[in-house]
Amino acid sequence: MTFKAINKICSKLKIKYFEMPNASYTNRCASCKKNRIEMTREINLAFYREKDWLKFLKLIDDKENMHDTWSEWNKAYLKTKQDLTLHGFIVNDYVVNLTELKNYCASKGIKIDGKARAEFVSNQK
Repeated sequence: MTFKAINKICSKLKIKYFEMPNASYTNRCASCKKNRIEMTREINLAFYREKDWLKFLKLIDDKENMHDTWSEWNKAYLKTKQDLTLHGFIVNDYVVNLTELKNYCASKGIKIDGKARAEFVSNQK
């Protein structure tokens, strides 16, 4: 699959670089060569529990890019998951442990934003 094809899918889903503020996710690339990617077509999709939502909003550094309510976020999450599945991706729901996310970002000295959440989730197995 080419970068162009991936970006086309992302564009339809209103995602930037395999991350969206409503549901961080990335792909696991097997290898990248020039303008082609050979992927496992498997994506970890971050899932935030409703009981953790307010804590999550207090934790992140890009609240302005996130839904105000868990219900709104969950609706976008389910739509994203459905769209990715329809495009042939295997979607792994990854329940984000907020303490682990915070520790991961602190250890790397990075803000807890969409890019960091996508990186964190993509590294989970």
